[in-house]
Amino acid sequence: MSNLINYSKPKIFNQDIQNVIKIFKSGNLTQGKFINTFEKKISKFVGSKYSLAVSNASAALHLACAAMKLNKNDIVWCSSITFISSISCAMHYKSKIDLVEISDKDFNVDVNKLEKKLINAKRTKKLPKLIILTHLGGNPCNLKEIFDLRKKFKFKIIEDASHALGSKYRGQYIGNCKFSDITIFSFHPVKTITTLEGGIITTNKYNIYKEINILRTLGIDRVSNKSNKSFKHHWYYEVKKLGYNFRLPEIQASLGLSQLANLKRIVKKRNSIAKYYRKKLKNNNFFNYQNIKEENLSSYHLFIIKTKKNLSINQKIKFYELMLKNKVKLQLHYVPLYKHPLIKNYIKKKFKNYINSEMYFKNCFSIPLYYDLSIKKQNYILSKLDKCIKLIV
Repeated sequence: MSNLINYSKPKIFNQDIQNVIKIFKSGNLTQGKFINTFEKKISKFVGSKYSLAVSNASAALHLACAAMKLNKNDIVWCSSITFISSISCAMHYKSKIDLVEISDKDFNVDVNKLEKKLINAKRTKKLPKLIILTHLGGNPCNLKEIFDLRKKFKFKIIEDASHALGSKYRGQYIGNCKFSDITIFSFHPVKTITTLEGGIITTNKYNIYKEINILRTLGIDRVSNKSNKSFKHHWYYEVKKLGYNFRLPEIQASLGLSQLANLKRIVKKRNSIAKYYRKKLKNNNFFNYQNIKEENLSSYHLFIIKTKKNLSINQKIKFYELMLKNKVKLQLHYVPLYKHPLIKNYIKKKFKNYINSEMYFKNCFSIPLYYDLSIKKQNYILSKLDKCIKLIV
């Protein structure tokens, strides 16, 4: 095992390469037919009415917040364990933010703790306008339970499904927006499928689709301008909103289409790899793993393990370094948001009772999982996990 085993890497098929070459030869590198086709196929796959491809998932979240009409008087909550984009998107609109504690089993938002937080927020008249949910590692949140709270406490829901393309909740694909207003996906190279960088927004609400469609292209409105009797030419447009240049290039949409054709195959393979890990770790003395309900399907963007014994920060660092020395690169997804100076300075409050988030930070790691990971390498990783943890606990 001379080469480093990284925690993730993309799977690029030969057809992906051929499709990208075709785009280069065509000379049509932006705003062509592949964007529209990619969007339609994503909608068909997940079961949403509308899809909008954008430059990356952070841009998707930014646009989703814009469609929610966020302002400085609004309150936005998200999980304490997620990537910074899940909450910084709201900070761009000067909204007030807060964090929700996670479950110690599935590492997603803890529904019971969320309900208690909502009850208290109602009492103090500080209910959120919006909650952004992360399907961590591809593991779906308890969407129906949270949606029931939404009906009671009147907040909007954005699903940050950056990890979860191909995941299913109660037999239906994440992204159908049955229990949310908007879902966003990421196509970063380490995600289930890739467009190099890139993201997509799904929704069932036409007003949201229309708003984001204009905002992603510098506020340019071509459709409604057809009613202008003075200018009926195809080249005429008007800028009606302050928008952004968040378009996805044509070449990336072409790659996305090619990758999408193999999505089910990729998710099946990742689940097969995860199943082997679970089998080997089931009775392990040192590690547990993320709980995923039998009724759901995870895309397994990540395979997250948790040490059974609490580690100190020094032990955690030592364990990571020992694994790296043995050519296995682990990763942490993620540092609790409240530990980042940006969030500390913005919220200006202490997070004292986030026990599960602290446990997660100290004891959880993402271990290698990618399409071409062999059983031989899995066995090697598992052996080194046990060997290295014994040296520090």
